[in-house]
Amino acid sequence: FGLPNDHDGDGLPDHWEQQIVDADGLDGIVSIADVLPGDDFDGDTLTNLQEYRINTNPVVANDPQDLDGDGLQDSWETTYFSTIFVHDGNDDPDGDGLTNEQEETLGLNPTVFNDSNDTDHDGLPDDWELAVVNADGADGITTVRDVLPEADYDGDGATNSAEYAAGTSPVDAGSLPGDGDSDGLPDDWELKNFLNLLQTATGDPDGDGADNAAERRAGTDPNDPTWHPGVPPDATRPDGLMVDLLALPHLTTLPDKSPEFAWIYQPSRRGDRQSAYRIIVATTPLLAGAGTGDGWDSGKVTSGQSVNVEHGGTALATGGKYWWRVRTWDAAGKASGWSAAQAFTIAATAPQSGARSVYKSSANDASGFDWAGRYQPSFGSVVPPVVLAQKGSGNYFVDFGRDGFGYLTVRLNGSYAGQLMTVKFSEHATGQSVVDAGGSTTNPDTTQTVVALQNGDVTYKIRTPDVSGNGVHIDGWAGGVVTPFRYVELLNCPPVTKRDIRQQVLHVPFSEKAAGFRSSDATLDAVWEMCRYSMKATSFAGVYVDGDRERLPYEADAYINQLGHYYTDREFTTARYSYEWLLDHSTWPTEWKLHFPLMAWADYLYTGNAEALAANYNRIVSHVSQYHPSVRADGVLSHSTNNIVDWPAGERDGYVLTAENTVVNAFCYKSWRILADMAGVLGKTADQASFTSRANLLEANFNSVFWNGAQYKDGATTAHVSAHANFFPLALGLTPPDKRAALEFIKTRKMACSVYGAQYLLEALFDGGEADYAIGLMKDRSTTYDRHWWNMIAKGSTIAMEAWGNNHKPNQDWNHAWGAVPANIIPRYVLGLQPLTPGFATAQVKPQLGTGDGVNGLTNVSGIIPTIRGPVEISVENGPAHFRMTLETPGNMTTRVLVPTKGLANAGLIVDGARMTAPVVDGYLVLENLPAGRHAIRLSGGTPDPAALLETWRTSVFGDDAGNPAIAGDGLDPDGDGITNRDEFIANTDPLDAADHFVTKVFSTTGPGEPFHMTIPGKPGRRYLLERSVSMAAASWSVVRVPAVPAQEGDLVLQDEEPPAPKAFYRARVELP
Repeated sequence: FGLPNDHDGDGLPDHWEQQIVDADGLDGIVSIADVLPGDDFDGDTLTNLQEYRINTNPVVANDPQDLDGDGLQDSWETTYFSTIFVHDGNDDPDGDGLTNEQEETLGLNPTVFNDSNDTDHDGLPDDWELAVVNADGADGITTVRDVLPEADYDGDGATNSAEYAAGTSPVDAGSLPGDGDSDGLPDDWELKNFLNLLQTATGDPDGDGADNAAERRAGTDPNDPTWHPGVPPDATRPDGLMVDLLALPHLTTLPDKSPEFAWIYQPSRRGDRQSAYRIIVATTPLLAGAGTGDGWDSGKVTSGQSVNVEHGGTALATGGKYWWRVRTWDAAGKASGWSAAQAFTIAATAPQSGARSVYKSSANDASGFDWAGRYQPSFGSVVPPVVLAQKGSGNYFVDFGRDGFGYLTVRLNGSYAGQLMTVKFSEHATGQSVVDAGGSTTNPDTTQTVVALQNGDVTYKIRTPDVSGNGVHIDGWAGGVVTPFRYVELLNCPPVTKRDIRQQVLHVPFSEKAAGFRSSDATLDAVWEMCRYSMKATSFAGVYVDGDRERLPYEADAYINQLGHYYTDREFTTARYSYEWLLDHSTWPTEWKLHFPLMAWADYLYTGNAEALAANYNRIVSHVSQYHPSVRADGVLSHSTNNIVDWPAGERDGYVLTAENTVVNAFCYKSWRILADMAGVLGKTADQASFTSRANLLEANFNSVFWNGAQYKDGATTAHVSAHANFFPLALGLTPPDKRAALEFIKTRKMACSVYGAQYLLEALFDGGEADYAIGLMKDRSTTYDRHWWNMIAKGSTIAMEAWGNNHKPNQDWNHAWGAVPANIIPRYVLGLQPLTPGFATAQVKPQLGTGDGVNGLTNVSGIIPTIRGPVEISVENGPAHFRMTLETPGNMTTRVLVPTKGLANAGLIVDGARMTAPVVDGYLVLENLPAGRHAIRLSGGTPDPAALLETWRTSVFGDDAGNPAIAGDGLDPDGDGITNRDEFIANTDPLDAADHFVTKVFSTTGPGEPFHMTIPGKPGRRYLLERSVSMAAASWSVVRVPAVPAQEGDLVLQDEEPPAPKAFYRARVELP
């Protein structure tokens, strides 16, 4: 948008520039034309344009860390408030008696009430921490500040925070969270290893002298007598085992009697790949521990496959219990130790009629659900309050910090028979009172319940009346009504403490450590965290539903949820079940049905498993082919019934619905392209040709029908142009005659779509190279324009909303995963990780941080992303003319890396200490086939200096310790091979691998005067010289041969074609190029 009264068109309003003109009559700035956006008039390191954008005075030097001069660091303020000008250091917005200045000093959240009974503000009440303080007078723990939430004082494997939440003792190793049978072992650990709860802490089933408690604490296998505490660690043991895409198969059953196995390969060195594997399947845990596969033994199989390895023995028994494990061999033929065994059970019932790969794959249980092949949600999170405020007269206000689907427990001990306690639930609060936030949020007036208290020590399970949708009715298996709430008020309640109150939250298993993201923008970080948490919180039904109001799956909702779940946890079965359920319960919109190919193909790309493609192919085709009779001769679909474009209808940017609909046809095109790919995978060549033909025909005529010469219009028979008519085709793979014009038009509309449309808007922007604008939309926190994710946070929501606000959809939910688009967009586009081949055998990493000038884009990001092959870690530093990345990929993954040229002349790459050449495609340097491991990649213009080479080499080898001279110092020799780090750098060898060093491998000659050959291990980016002497005198050495600098690792042959007679001495030398 153009600025009003900006006559010189420089982005600064005339009246604003005039204050600089008037500031100094002798500075030569006499008109607004002299005021340049990039200048820094007051010399405070902020340009005039930056000062205008953040509303600071351009003629007064500001502290760049405290621009509003209120004594608070701006970065701290923007972490919690919408702008730096909302509050000053003396304010107390959370009403806890601590000023913002005090909260900043103490490292506290100024928007969260801090309990005076938690003086160190670590979430653990002081009286609870005193048990640790008083446990041992000689342990150095003398105050509550010494009791750290993530520490494990009693060494039982549970952190202090976990012990507090569970109500167990932090000073008793026999008191454990999750130990329902009180045997000193968490029930989940027993089930994972034995599929029963018959073990004890002192038992030693494998007879190796280490009891179960010791094995659990050490992370060793309690059924393997050769692997116990004290055995040297083996970093190459496979881990991350999965069977039929389940990482926790002991929590369910498997419908497939010939399941597929997967594991995370642990390389022995950077660039290593698995060369072979051996799998055993046993009928008892001790047989598995002994390496005996009585159910199946694959033997040593020469293969690099580590996902979707099918059971090759006799079909497993219905209802049978099994334990499997795997070992691998590296590229050099060295074997790893055995993995820990993973237990699973084959379903005891046959599939239902119409079964797919997961859906209906076993009989329904008493509650009417089948759970084989997927997880049944459980109350896996027990959350203590972050705020418990006494309101007087027996009334309390409780805040659990985040919204969650579940119920409340309150423990009371006393004589209270005859007393009635009222409990109000809500997703919103004002001050210390629960309120109705509007829409379809939890209303304290309709969800309140009355509890008749009893005498004695009683824990009350308190649920609300049923006011939620029943699209998927969960009360039967969830033990009663499940309601989303963050806040409660307890009225007429006896004295109670934080230790007595818990929020019991329902969700499928979800790892909090599987994914993470941090950036230079605190708003974007907060948006990511809300969207990440939304994936966990909204999994309460075991199938992707549209929120609490309906609790009904929809295809578009499920697709966005599916992508977000893939990028926040290594879990695939909830997504697979959801789309299979929808195949038999499809909803009304045309485009929703056209999402089926997108969901099925995403399942295949992210898992590499084609079973669901095969099981669902015909049904998917039927959903798409129902529209084929309405396809015109030019390939365009003419269909006017149930087209939705966006929802609610007011979010369509004025879209005019016609029979030949641009958005619907874009989805048709994408569906046909994917169906052709699916048919190819399944060997259906005739279908592949047919769908390819349909897609080609529509692509050939799409622009002539829908392009108006400048943008795409809404349909063939309307002149109206909307944002949707342009961003959907771009996101779905169609190329307009003038892509730049389409993108520029899209940018004029800002976020002119719903939270669902935002998925495709952001994809179109990132695919079109508009990272600055796309990131700007995600980190927007305007108070005058509310179509952004920060508005959800500002309104008080901790789960993504169904719409941008209640004003955009008056009946919206505050717990709707389709509003959590950044959960997949940030890792897919900002961090840039996407699968190139199914199952991430080959990945692409293309970080898009934009300009990175402090205003546009991002200056740094870091994150961890789960994949079926293991986690990928990405860290980037970014600026207008620089780009540095550290990338760590798991074993058995090859990566294509794209690095922006930033407009540099002679742009090139420094990779792991070596200069690399790479082709430039669309402004990106493309580095192919990067092997697994840690890599340091840096954009370079021209010839790099040795310091830049050394920096990337150190980072690639030592990671976070690259700057630690005690580990990475030049004169050290950490692998003990007699070669210092400095010389290993010169040779580009691995200073942590004694077997990797510069050495002559082979030399030969057939006789006097015949050519001499020397073979050495060549490394990329280094120059190798063959030198010769006839006397060995220092001055007698001369260079005989200088081959080209190798681009990749491999043996290099140096030769002298005409050796002197009668003798000669040779040596090889390596140097930086």
